[in-house]
Amino acid sequence: MYDEQIRHQLDHALGELREREFVHPNVGSDSNTAALDDDEYMFKHAMTQEVAYGSILLARRKELHLRIAEAIQQLFPERLAELSATLGFHFDKTESSVRAESYLHRAADSARANFANAEAISFYKAAIRHAGHLFEASDDSASRARLVKLNESLGDVLTLSGEQEQACAAFAEALKRCEMQDAVGRSSFHRKIGLCHSLKRNYVESARAFDQADTELDAAEEAKSLPWWEEKLQIQLERMHLFYWQGMVPEMRALAGAFEAAIGRHGTPTQRSKFLTMLSLSLS
Repeated sequence: MYDEQIRHQLDHALGELREREFVHPNVGSDSNTAALDDDEYMFKHAMTQEVAYGSILLARRKELHLRIAEAIQQLFPERLAELSATLGFHFDKTESSVRAESYLHRAADSARANFANAEAISFYKAAIRHAGHLFEASDDSASRARLVKLNESLGDVLTLSGEQEQACAAFAEALKRCEMQDAVGRSSFHRKIGLCHSLKRNYVESARAFDQADTELDAAEEAKSLPWWEEKLQIQLERMHLFYWQGMVPEMRALAGAFEAAIGRHGTPTQRSKFLTMLSLSLS
């Protein structure tokens, strides 16, 4: 792409576009790829960009997006994580699902870590689309696990954003793809669905989901490992909160008494803290 002949053709084309005032150097740009002197340009008017892009045949667009993405990878190898959103965008347009899913997943996780929930949701949905293509093509455990993880992450961000219906759907999709022998994982998805219902004040459905979460764990053949206990205790903490919203104080106290010792032995610091909070609410 960067041999002398192609560079000459590019310079000639850019010169003509600049002369006609269609584009200009992106001086002082804070874009992710503005690091090559005056080698970055932008259209003077957005409408010009839209018309030019719309006039390119679909196959040619895919080729150009692929060349752009590969050029970015070659020019900025030490900044791939930082440029994951840009790379994900271009690989998405090329329908290169392996690379698109990888970069979009990284972009989503980064946006989530920075509390950019709307961006994270958009990236997760795009990554899920590509992960779905990969799963349909291979149906192996690795592609299944990626699809489960992406849907869970999407559901978590949607829950934080108050989109409980969509969050329930994402967790249900994760549950559908989750391996049957993964009792802890399956239980956690039932619990998270229950939390979504609780946040909507749909207490009957919430209690039913928590029951299903408990059933998954209790039927597990695996030993009661640390993750098993963490999930078990988290279900009970969510139940206590559900009882609190319904004013069911005796039920809160009974559940606290049944699991107080287990919380002390197996609970995480966060779980122990929440338990004490819920216990104090039941006594007030």
